[in-house]
Amino acid sequence: MVAAVDRFLGDDVILSDGNEIAVDAVIAATGYGSGLRPLVGHLGVLDDRERPRFHASVTDPATQGLHFLGFTDPFGGNFRQIRLDALSIARRIAAEVRQRAS
Repeated sequence: MVAAVDRFLGDDVILSDGNEIAVDAVIAATGYGSGLRPLVGHLGVLDDRERPRFHASVTDPATQGLHFLGFTDPFGGNFRQIRLDALSIARRIAAEVRQRAS
């Protein structure tokens, strides 16, 4: 764990303590509220309830590579849906990596 994310700069993350780190992924565990507005609100990816407009492997065309998980209210339960969505995200990222490598 590291200090809070202040902002993103290209592929790097600037932390609230001033440190800059290179990351492969950022996982924001925001608790029961979305807590996303300060982090990604400026990107236009949230609806009026501060929930992501796109989720799982579906991304906003303007923010490719930014995936949201766990912000839906599935009938079958969140844990089941999170597992399915995580697999979907992993498959999409793997396909994108394979495509860039070829």
